[in-house]
Amino acid sequence: AAVASYADALRHGGEWLVRMEDLDPPRCMPGAADDILRTLEALGFAWQGEVLFQGTRREAYEEMLDRLTRAGHTFPCACSRRAWATALRPSCRATRTS
Repeated sequence: AAVASYADALRHGGEWLVRMEDLDPPRCMPGAADDILRTLEALGFAWQGEVLFQGTRREAYEEMLDRLTRAGHTFPCACSRRAWATALRPSCRATRTS
């Protein structure tokens, strides 16, 4: 994904920004973000601006989720990750509230 997005940004004269997904703490390994950034640098990738960690925007995400929920554009789901991984259409989709 990094190669494609980097090439696309360069081709269109845009900036390449790095956003680290850190919203799922059980999956976040200590030091992984630093390793990823070092690897990108070693491979010659150059990003513009500071690296954005999604966790620093949690409040904005929660605010938007609340707006979407109030507008009826969300649905409750209690499916496990395993259910999502193994099902084409988890059964919770049938209980959509909007």
